[in-house]
Amino acid sequence: KYYFPNDMETRLTNLTRAGEWERVREYLAELEDQNFVRRQLPPDMLRLFVYEVYGSLVKLSQELPQEDEGIDSRINETVKRMESYEDCQAAYELLKETFRRICESADSRKKSRNEKLLRRVVECVQASLYSESLTLAQVAEQIQVSEVYLSQFFKEQMGETFTAYLERNRMEKALQLLNETEIPVKDIAAMVGYSSSNTFGRAFKRVYGMSAMAYRTTARSNPTVE
Repeated sequence: KYYFPNDMETRLTNLTRAGEWERVREYLAELEDQNFVRRQLPPDMLRLFVYEVYGSLVKLSQELPQEDEGIDSRINETVKRMESYEDCQAAYELLKETFRRICESADSRKKSRNEKLLRRVVECVQASLYSESLTLAQVAEQIQVSEVYLSQFFKEQMGETFTAYLERNRMEKALQLLNETEIPVKDIAAMVGYSSSNTFGRAFKRVYGMSAMAYRTTARSNPTVE
């Protein structure tokens, strides 16, 4: 009997929808090894196996956006003409290529969606970057996603947590104000989004190893300090 468990078919189609080509390729390679190599199935049984994989692909292609080509006529004809072991192998190669193409298309759409979402997130954050009321929950509500999802998405796309991003940008602005203005430290704290000068002071010392006042004094006496 050919090897194509129901749970594997489910995983294969779900991963293809998600555009996870590397994992899809691993499953397709396992199926090929089990059916074409290990079991040494006769052509009649191999045809049944290829037909079933083909059926999964047909069902999957019916869910694709209209701009995707789905299954082309070349595959249909190749599958219909299967007689020998070589025919089955050729048909399976075409099926693998179609899975790859669908994965790449799905991955491209996913990246496009991620880019659009990331732009919206960054715009929301930048618009309120120095507001002490800015929170992850506020941004999540504004762009209509869950706070948990946004937290994971932000870390994945930006390479740092939302909190780290906020602190880094606020500290950079604080440095600029300390260097270029005579604004009191407590006012700078409020200007860059901290509810109290104590909270700002602790954050500043944690990041730069000295108090904001000490930094200003040192920077003024030694212009090379950054």
